[in-house]
Amino acid sequence: MVDDVIVRLKSMSVKELKEQKELWEERICNDEVDSPCQVPRLRILRAIIKELNSRRFY
Repeated sequence: MVDDVIVRLKSMSVKELKEQKELWEERICNDEVDSPCQVPRLRILRAIIKELNSRRFY
């Protein structure tokens, strides 16, 4: 699932990426500290931030 989400990031607009970033940040904040979902969600958030940064100057 994580890899599927990361692949789809390339086709999203900057606006969509920002919306997704907020959504994933909210999900992470609502997780329990020891939640098994935490690591995959952090991977997705990191990929979103990386994609946003790669488009920063375009």
